[in-house]
Amino acid sequence: MPFAASAQDAVRQFAAELQLHESQQVLHADKPVRYVDGEAGARLQRLLDPSRAAQVLDDMVAAILRGDSVPDLGVQMRPMASRYLKAFDQWPVEYENEYLDVQFWSVQITKRALANVAVQGPGADSSSAPASSQWLASGRSLLLGVARVMELAMRQKIESGVLSPGGSERALVLVNELAGARGEPAGPR
Repeated sequence: MPFAASAQDAVRQFAAELQLHESQQVLHADKPVRYVDGEAGARLQRLLDPSRAAQVLDDMVAAILRGDSVPDLGVQMRPMASRYLKAFDQWPVEYENEYLDVQFWSVQITKRALANVAVQGPGADSSSAPASSQWLASGRSLLLGVARVMELAMRQKIESGVLSPGGSERALVLVNELAGARGEPAGPR
């Protein structure tokens, strides 16, 4: 499927492809789809292609800032992230690429959410400013915790040696992106 032309279309196209993958995953109940699994694998690889993340997420943020309704990709990605984490834990060699690509998307979504919570704020003359500020602080705190847990889990996989050398490099980039999004210095490369 070609990439969409407009902002909402890019997000909706990604969400539709994700829903299609999830519905087709039911047919592969024994193991998650891998990139080598024929047409289903090719669709998964196109879906998770890291080169489309910036456009999809930029468009999602722009739509949200305009007040448009868009799919919550973070919520929609959770079942896939859980499935590929379990598959990687059980069959690390077979599922490394899929696991790392899902992690890439999860990290990018988390980074965008953290950045957006940081720049959001109540209007200067808003009577609900204290409550809004409290909600924003709470949301940011929650996102920081999620980012830290993701970072620690990936760091553990790097240190355990379960990832290939190339996979460890990819995971370390993601760990450092999460650390940066949390305002922490990047670790060793």
